[in-house]
Amino acid sequence: MNHYAGSLVRFRDRDWVVLAEEADVMVLRPITGDQRNLCSVYLPVERENLQPAIYPYPTPDDVGDFQSARLLRDAARLLLRNGTTPLRSLGHISFRPRPYQLVPLMMAMKLNPVRLLIADDVGIGKTIEAGLIARELLDRGEIRSIMVLCPPRLCDQWHTDLTQKFHIPTEVVRSNTLANLERNLSKPDQGIFEHYACLVASIDLIKTDRVHQHFLRHCPDFVIVDEAHGCAESSYRAEQQRHQLLLDVAANQDRHLLLVTATPHSGIDKSFDSLLGLLGVTPKNPEGQIGSRFVQRRRSDVTRWLETETSFPEREHVEITYELSGQYLEFFQLALRFCRKQAVVEAQSDRSLPRRPFGLALEMLRCVMSSPAAARTSLKSRTESRGAAVAPEEQQISEDTDTKEGTDDVKLDLTPCAIDGRSFDKQALKDLAALAASAGQLKDESDTKIRAAMNTVAGLLRERYNPIVFCHFVETATYVAKRLQEALATSSPEAVVGLVTGATPDTERHETLKQLFASDRRILITTDCLSEGVNLQEGFDSVVHYDLPWNPNRLEQREGRVDRFGQATPRVKSLLLFGTNNLIEAKVLMVLLRKSRLIRERLGFGMRLPIEDRFLERYIIGSDAVRDQDSDLDHILSEWDSIAEPTRRVQLGYAQGPFESEEVGRQLGIADSALGDPGVVERFFRTASACAGGFLSRSGPHWKLHANLLPGELRGRFPEGMGV
Repeated sequence: MNHYAGSLVRFRDRDWVVLAEEADVMVLRPITGDQRNLCSVYLPVERENLQPAIYPYPTPDDVGDFQSARLLRDAARLLLRNGTTPLRSLGHISFRPRPYQLVPLMMAMKLNPVRLLIADDVGIGKTIEAGLIARELLDRGEIRSIMVLCPPRLCDQWHTDLTQKFHIPTEVVRSNTLANLERNLSKPDQGIFEHYACLVASIDLIKTDRVHQHFLRHCPDFVIVDEAHGCAESSYRAEQQRHQLLLDVAANQDRHLLLVTATPHSGIDKSFDSLLGLLGVTPKNPEGQIGSRFVQRRRSDVTRWLETETSFPEREHVEITYELSGQYLEFFQLALRFCRKQAVVEAQSDRSLPRRPFGLALEMLRCVMSSPAAARTSLKSRTESRGAAVAPEEQQISEDTDTKEGTDDVKLDLTPCAIDGRSFDKQALKDLAALAASAGQLKDESDTKIRAAMNTVAGLLRERYNPIVFCHFVETATYVAKRLQEALATSSPEAVVGLVTGATPDTERHETLKQLFASDRRILITTDCLSEGVNLQEGFDSVVHYDLPWNPNRLEQREGRVDRFGQATPRVKSLLLFGTNNLIEAKVLMVLLRKSRLIRERLGFGMRLPIEDRFLERYIIGSDAVRDQDSDLDHILSEWDSIAEPTRRVQLGYAQGPFESEEVGRQLGIADSALGDPGVVERFFRTASACAGGFLSRSGPHWKLHANLLPGELRGRFPEGMGV
């Protein structure tokens, strides 16, 4: 007798579920077991010992009441969630995916190997979509090992999601965790990439010379690359190193590769083509297979899909203005004059300097504009280092850092100092010392920016919002947290202020967020170390941009922490704090940020400004040497418009059509019929807890089991208030 996948068999006095049959081997799982109890049967020898599992029909004496019978049926049904269905992953996850999140999974199952680019909008659930593919490939036995490569600050989020939502045991690879991981190896000559089934690591650690080749020799079967736009072919050294790593990974034609990014096309066709090239296709491919390997949806595409509503919050934009005080304004103008003068001197006198001679001056101005604390730290470092190659602050690498190679994420919130390896001349040192002295005389009380922020946060609290305040530098975030705590101690003593920066240790970061989530009124002060990949929508519903991001795409990344699926508040707020009497914020950044939002509203998704740094350097620092600044600005905006339309055509060309809806609906129906839909799960827990003497309560999307009334033998198994 033939036994098909999903059928029940009797083998060696035990009942099993047939998972698969390949060649002469049948894979079985015991009904009461899980993936750890799989058994492979060699059919030429054991086929006669495989018999159908037969269960006697119930008799009239077995009939009980309806509720008990349905409870027993639901229990049996849920017991088989680890059984086989067309989508096996649905039996191993701890949540119900939205129907649209199954589209990339259905696309992936048609590819061998899986080579796919997921480019859905921020907040739609790209991590969920990637995790479903990984779980499905594991459950089908097509892969045994997984590697997630991502920016360092996203490692913890990936570890949490894969472990808790997909039940995939995962380890994080960092420089400071390598020793512990190696101690657990089963063989002395084994490496971590061979031993561990699922690893998450910073791509900037893996791309270094000391790790790159070892990783390739033992590269896992399935590689997921998050924020893949940072791995496109580029003239920047760090991005090109990442791209070369992925080229080496993709060289193995049997390896599965999944790229994830919300911004795949920056308007530069060459960069986009290089990402598609990793998948084995290009826009010039005559076979036209790009559509089968690329999925990109806007929120409007999935709000109502497959007769299922997915609610996303409305976003309200508010601009809060302030004016620099007389003392602070004088200091800012003095710093601007110094930076312009020094940048011109550098550019004219030493052609051997790095390609961005104005970059250091720009970072110095960011500190000056950010806060008195950041200004004092930056100028003090510059004066004391006297042009040293690296100042002490930058020698201390935070937990976001895996390596000194590719430090784009490393210095995300550290104050810059003299890192360009050159020395100031005597006059420049004299001017710098005067500037540092002026910064030391700045009084916090003269800071009108912090007063505007305190009023803004107080207003949000009155409206029952829980805000995240984004700063650029550690010193500024610490300064803002201190001033807010002092101000709210009287007006809102119940509000809890938490601080998380790139310098916050891992354990402290998790504890701070845990305490904030447990508070009714909460304010999180942070830097851009939390601007990507971290899900904060369950605890926060508004964003205050204390420091304006100089990259327009960073604006969307910050706001995407609260404006995403799972946000319970119907309306979230985004508040931009900017000065009206300084050139940089009032005339440049606000123009770019407003334009960025207009483009997003038109396209339905964000788009990077590929020439941002060059423009800012010319416009701000080199403005004395540029005759027609406004024409420069108009040219940039016009160029942005010109690349937006082709980007929109790319998106529309690969938007998913109605055929996926029909296929997903059919597969989801089969899975629900076999495994039970969410209604069955809820009914079982409600009925079972009531029969045992406990009860369930619901708060938003979460349920809690109150076990105090359960019998003693059960009470110990279910801690009071256990989440279900």
